[in-house]
Amino acid sequence: PMEYEKSIKENVFTWEAPDGSKVTAFRINEAYCKRFESLDVLEKYLDDCSKFYGGREFMGYYGVGNHGGGPTIKNIQLIQEYNEKPDGKYELIMADPQEFFEEYENGHTMSVLKDELQHHASGCYSAVSEVKALMRKGETKLTEAERYLILTELLIKKSYAQEEIQKGWENLNFLTFHDIMGGCCIKKAYDDSLYMGYESISIAEKQKNSATQTLSWKVDTTEKKYGLPIILFNSHAFEVEELVEINNSAVRVRDAEGKEIPFANVTCEALPVFNRDNAIFRAKIPAMGYTVYYFEPTGEFNHVDLNKPMPALMNTEVGLENECLKVTFGEDGSLVSIFDKAKGKELLCGKSRADIIDEAAHDTWSHGRNYFDNKIGETEFVKAEKFESNIMRETVKVTSRYGDSTVAQYYTLNAGENMLRVRVRLNWNEKHKMLKFAFPVCCEAPTSIYEIPFGTIERPCNGEEESAQMWAMVGDSENGLAVLNDSKYSYSVKDNEISLTAIRSPIYCDHGLTRTEESNYTDQGIHEFSYALMPATTKNKSGIFKAALAFNTRPTVVLENHHSGVLPLQYSGIKVEADNVLVSAFKKSEDKQGYVVRAYECEGKAITTKMDCKNLGVHIVDFAPYEIKTLLIKDGKAEEVLFMENKE
Repeated sequence: PMEYEKSIKENVFTWEAPDGSKVTAFRINEAYCKRFESLDVLEKYLDDCSKFYGGREFMGYYGVGNHGGGPTIKNIQLIQEYNEKPDGKYELIMADPQEFFEEYENGHTMSVLKDELQHHASGCYSAVSEVKALMRKGETKLTEAERYLILTELLIKKSYAQEEIQKGWENLNFLTFHDIMGGCCIKKAYDDSLYMGYESISIAEKQKNSATQTLSWKVDTTEKKYGLPIILFNSHAFEVEELVEINNSAVRVRDAEGKEIPFANVTCEALPVFNRDNAIFRAKIPAMGYTVYYFEPTGEFNHVDLNKPMPALMNTEVGLENECLKVTFGEDGSLVSIFDKAKGKELLCGKSRADIIDEAAHDTWSHGRNYFDNKIGETEFVKAEKFESNIMRETVKVTSRYGDSTVAQYYTLNAGENMLRVRVRLNWNEKHKMLKFAFPVCCEAPTSIYEIPFGTIERPCNGEEESAQMWAMVGDSENGLAVLNDSKYSYSVKDNEISLTAIRSPIYCDHGLTRTEESNYTDQGIHEFSYALMPATTKNKSGIFKAALAFNTRPTVVLENHHSGVLPLQYSGIKVEADNVLVSAFKKSEDKQGYVVRAYECEGKAITTKMDCKNLGVHIVDFAPYEIKTLLIKDGKAEEVLFMENKE
């Protein structure tokens, strides 16, 4: 129904994307799968369409639709019968959309719309958490695997099974079917869907492991005086510096130059069987490449007792502090302060909350209901405790509950990092309820910005449920807060308060009809995911983009031994000079004759930048605001092509 879709003046118009690309658009009257079984129904449909489109030419979509069908024989017979009527008011022409647009554009001047078109079924942004997580992890892991496979091919001439990666992408693309990705299928349909998603992740992980192990074995690690070598890989086209963890405890860690660096031994999952720890340290890894670090093992199994923690970063009892941020918790376990030490500014203007929303009035899609604001309570605080404290990181665990559900949040500050990471372990057993993590943000003129594919969009701070990719923020040009995530797609911003939708639990495929005691509810049981909070402003979106990309795809760690090899101790495969240009794909071309680099401008600012593709040459590329460019590189020469890798 149009009453809850976007209000626009014209139903045929030009839609313009943020990068300036334009396409003619047509809004369909009624459903996109109109079925008519008699001339009377057809005639009424035509009259309704004519009125809706103001007596102009219009496209009438008909047939089964929605489930792989199309026009029925009866539909076609009735159209032919109508055209044979001597008193028919309309001339019905069977055509495709391109024919309609070409004729319409010749006779009409159309308005230009630079905005989103609608907010239909906003419950789909968060329904069925597992399929959402598979989408995110499938995308990031396949992209990561492709890049390491390309490095392997370029550096040691080892070709890879392109068909395997393609199979992974085909599986993932199947999951983007509108009801699967939207979380609106019956429960049984998700059995097959989830199998396909996990197969994609398995393919990606196997291919990544093969590539990184192959590369690490070719690195010359004969130098023994610094300890055992660790090869660290970074798949992003920018340098990363963050905490990494190795599957062994250490007595000393050194960088590539042999300089000793800080580290800590922390509890690992092998504790129950080996009674030992893992070592963590902060590492710097070149853009889309690798580097070597060294460690000296303890020589014996060794466990650090968490009851006797190593010296903290800056011990604040049940609080957190590092060089960048100071985090304070209230007596109820809420966040009451995130202080940005570099700017001397507070990020929160009130305490954080875990809100419980009653959504019994919503169906699975949330048809016609774009606001989840029927708050009925908050989680009840149970306890807060210093979970971990050492020179590399501190963690506070806060436990709360609501009804039959428990929420454990592990808040972590890593040394030298301007980000509060939060790992969530949720046991959710509520029905027709939603959990939102809410954060009131200090800012003078709140603006909400959301990541969309290849760019960002500003939306009203009106509390409406909105979709986003890896991050959203609220703030102004001086202060604000970005909320990153590893598997969620739904947010809302009301005035200066941003909320991340953690989970919701409608009935599977509830279209507002019969609900029974035997109905299956979505997202029951254990869920684990992560989000992060970081200082942000509307002036530096590229910094949020890079932080979110690194948050979703961590460095890969390979423990090596000493051996000769043909590769150096450090390598960078691609580096982009401009901060506001991000690489979204680095892959073999589909015809296998070259390589493809796809990149986009993420700040809305035109720029000319150098893209150093090392083995594939250095290229100077112009980007218009938000422009996406696909470069096909053959024999060291880059040619701009279309997304499908053809010229026209």
